Amino acid sequence: MEHIFIINPIAGKGKAARSLQRKIEGSMEPLGWPYQIYVTQAAGDARDFVIRRCRMLEASDQVAHGIEPVRLRFYACGGDGTLNEVASGAVRSGRADVSVTSYPCGTGNDFIKNFPKADFSDIRALVSARDRKIDLLRIDDHYAVNICNIGFDAEIAYHTNKFKKLPLIDGSMAYTIAIFYCLMKKTNYPFELEVDGKILRNAYLLAVIANGQFYGGAYKAAPFAKVSDGRMDFVGVLKMPRWKMLSVLRLYKEGLHLASPKIRHLIQNEACGSFILRSKEPVPVSIDGDIFQASEVRAEILPGILNFAVPSTEGPDWRRENREGGDPI
Repeated sequence: MEHIFIINPIAGKGKAARSLQRKIEGSMEPLGWPYQIYVTQAAGDARDFVIRRCRMLEASDQVAHGIEPVRLRFYACGGDGTLNEVASGAVRSGRADVSVTSYPCGTGNDFIKNFPKADFSDIRALVSARDRKIDLLRIDDHYAVNICNIGFDAEIAYHTNKFKKLPLIDGSMAYTIAIFYCLMKKTNYPFELEVDGKILRNAYLLAVIANGQFYGGAYKAAPFAKVSDGRMDFVGVLKMPRWKMLSVLRLYKEGLHLASPKIRHLIQNEACGSFILRSKEPVPVSIDGDIFQASEVRAEILPGILNFAVPSTEGPDWRRENREGGDPI
């Protein structure tokens, strides 16, 4: 297997990238396994690089005439946006023999919170990690590893990206600041939703389509979501007075909003396989932090479509594998 580390140089306010390359080299050189480091140049570059690198495998397949090709593992060194690009590139390549994982150096890194016992910051554990099949969301012509949020929440995500660039502001703090900022603006959206064919019409504060549980740095928006259950979780929050929004913030952050009898009448939640949102006016949409405007959003679950490497909770046995001269996977 070849290990390819894709570094987003501006992730985590640019601090981690300056020393990460040396850390990768220091971890990989003693192992003697083939690896490459690629530093992205612009938004979308990680996705395009993965596709190009996978096409190189296709060329080698043709030359090999049926010989098993060398597999690739791509390491998204950044935040959830970098992981989204790397995973999107892997899926768009059409290759089933590549895998993806995350080395966290962004301000949020919410997706890996779905694996609370795994240490993704240990490079040697990552290179020894085994792949597991996980689901992805397809939203129109985009892919999402973690969450698509629509309405007030996407507006918050837009401003979170601005606030987290400030000194001493981490992802969770930036998200909280953005909430209070957006409370002074529009806080409800008249959506028509179609969830597995069932029509819902209401004035919503926000709608979330989730593969993972967390976003916003630490907010547990979809506490029942599982990344490999073949379903996506829809969470809809109906409009409410601003004073009420402040009172439910703690419950929402801790993932208690779906069980609280005080706000149960304001929350819609169910697992589904398809989802359509329609709005008379364009509304803010955020896909793993990538934000745009749309008047219609179509989402579906893609079960088990991505190989995602998760470090063992017992730690890697890389010394034994290296002495035997082989790659552990």
